Amino acid sequence: MDKLFDMHLTDEQVQNVLTTRATVLAQTPGLADEGRTLAQYVTFDLGSERYAVDVAFIEEIQPLKELTLIPCTPDFVVGAVNIRGGILPVIDVKKFFGIPEAGIADLNKVLVIRIGEMHFGILADTVEEVLDLADEDIEPQLATLSGAQEESIKGVSKSRVIILDIEALVNDRRMIIHQDI
Repeated sequence: MDKLFDMHLTDEQVQNVLTTRATVLAQTPGLADEGRTLAQYVTFDLGSERYAVDVAFIEEIQPLKELTLIPCTPDFVVGAVNIRGGILPVIDVKKFFGIPEAGIADLNKVLVIRIGEMHFGILADTVEEVLDLADEDIEPQLATLSGAQEESIKGVSKSRVIILDIEALVNDRRMIIHQDI
């Protein structure tokens, strides 16, 4: 699944990702990562924090366009977007976690997430880079977290990137909307 060119990154960001990948591929297997299994994560900003999602769950990244409000949904469901004829609900993790909002800007992105049959978008302020992390590079979650943050965060990288647990996020009971009109 290589949708690097669908991510709407700048030419410089694409070149950095390609250079990083070329460097990793050129190294002797087993020596660079000392036998560790690495996973790739896409980093993005939410407010003043940097978050990451495993690329295995990201189908693509799109600019936020023509957001349509959905009535009778929780406040963290900010609306729906049409992506190539498919209607995609979009959630604002800042609202889900209770992070102060900075408002919606023209530069916002939607990370299109697919997990099993579930397909939805996560609103991001900006999309930054792709990180290679081993499980041992991810420290346990912060003791100060509670509620949705505690359950939906896998941990924090040594570079202070908060790793979202997408499976836990979609299994949160608040993500199931049963509203009769």
